[in-house]
Amino acid sequence: MLKTIFLTISVFLLSLKLQAQEKNNQKSLADTTFTIISKAPDKKHVLIRSSNGNMAEQGMLLDNKKDGVWRFYDKSSGKLSKMEEYRNGVLNGASLSFSAQGQITIDETFLDGLLDGQRTTYRNTSHVQSIEFYKKGLLNGKKNSYYENDKIQEEAYYENGKRQGKSQWYLSNGNVTLEYNYVQGNLEGLSIEYDENGKIKKEGNYKNNEQDGEWKEYENAVLKKKIIYQDGKLLKEIPVK
Repeated sequence: MLKTIFLTISVFLLSLKLQAQEKNNQKSLADTTFTIISKAPDKKHVLIRSSNGNMAEQGMLLDNKKDGVWRFYDKSSGKLSKMEEYRNGVLNGASLSFSAQGQITIDETFLDGLLDGQRTTYRNTSHVQSIEFYKKGLLNGKKNSYYENDKIQEEAYYENGKRQGKSQWYLSNGNVTLEYNYVQGNLEGLSIEYDENGKIKKEGNYKNNEQDGEWKEYENAVLKKKIIYQDGKLLKEIPVK
């Protein structure tokens, strides 16, 4: 008798478990919707929804690979968060990211899955935060960063992802505050630092990222001290009367 009751309970519990699994499978299938384009059997329009029912992403599949424009949505709000162009399953073309308010935050371009061309970032106020250029995924060319008042904050140049040539930093009032020179990402050559009024404060040379040779310090553009370095080591200081 007990054995029969135990067997009945086991069968009942197994039935409940199978029903739960079936519901989960149905839910999982319902989260992804495939629409086949009749004129092109190898193409599918894919709709993917998050667990709360909001749209997560949608786009076309060509031979089961992403193709054309894909749209991505914030899973909690359902608002558009990104648009990307694909070819043969790889990022190719424009990529736009959006804030919760619908403003563009990043505008960039990809070629064969790598950043290529101009990349612009924006603040939530729609003001430009930075403009930079890429080639095969690496920074190449001019890069500018800006303050919230749209004035230049940093101006630099890159080759193959490394700083090259003069880089300048600015105060929010527009005055230059620092100038460095780079060779393949390393500090090399003349460096100049300025005070908030744009007057020279310090100058000297770098060699392989280390201060080297004679450096000069100023107060109100008047020379006050000379400092001698060798391979980054301070050798002596010479006051100037």
